[in-house]
Amino acid sequence: MNERVKILEMLQQGIISVEEAEKLLRAIDENVVEVKEVQTAGKILNIDINSSDGDVVKVKLPLNLIRLLNGKNISIGNGKANDVMSQIDFDQLMAMIESGAVGELVNIKSSDGDTVVINVQ
Repeated sequence: MNERVKILEMLQQGIISVEEAEKLLRAIDENVVEVKEVQTAGKILNIDINSSDGDVVKVKLPLNLIRLLNGKNISIGNGKANDVMSQIDFDQLMAMIESGAVGELVNIKSSDGDTVVINVQ
């Protein structure tokens, strides 16, 4: 049940006074956090994979497409690039982006020379 309605019902039933109701309502207002929706339209997720074997994969995915494919396996080509893509948690990436993260999000360099860079533009 909505906290405001509950407070007003308590006031109506005489459980709390008008002053107490005002205090409680003010406290609710002070604790309200404004949630700002981050616009993802037009933004691109760039994934650059360079393997030590010489494979070079550059993927550009519109964020709205990632949202559309939510929960589906994204597969490109074969080999190491596909292995890397299968290990990316796109839900977690989208959560980071929707919380306002932009620019370089991931930069991995393995000891055998593989690199993975993920950024949002």
